Amino acid sequence: MVVEVYGQEFMIRESWIRLKKLLAEYAPPRGKRGYSLRLVAKEVGLAIPGDVLAVVLKEEGSQARYEGGDFLETDAEFNHVVDAAARIRRAIEEARLLASTRTAKKAVIAVAALTGRPVAEIVEMGLASGLLSEDDEGRIVIKRPWTEVVPELKEAVEHGVRGA
Repeated sequence: MVVEVYGQEFMIRESWIRLKKLLAEYAPPRGKRGYSLRLVAKEVGLAIPGDVLAVVLKEEGSQARYEGGDFLETDAEFNHVVDAAARIRRAIEEARLLASTRTAKKAVIAVAALTGRPVAEIVEMGLASGLLSEDDEGRIVIKRPWTEVVPELKEAVEHGVRGA
């Protein structure tokens, strides 16, 4: 990338400071490869949960790690990260009215992004397979960590689709 700045010396210094701040905001921390979640959010038009994005990328064969904050560490190319984030966004929008716990919703959203299947179908397959259940209030819940449920729920959905 080449940046040329023209103007008076103080304007050039001010521009240089702004450019360094902008690059620091989107550049990965030293020694890590990955992307700013703010940059990903700008691309897809919605803030995507970093933990859900990391799980989706891992299930698709990339290395990914999210430890909170604004940085997702991954070996995936930016276009792949944005594509996965866009699929997550669609699933989030579809699952907006789903009565569930936060962790159950994360699992359902991740599987919807991975399989391209409707949220309602994923919930139905999850209930049928016993990976999801309903509590006394009618909310969808899971009894195990959602990150462990995702691969099994994905398998149940794919198996159900093939068997239909």
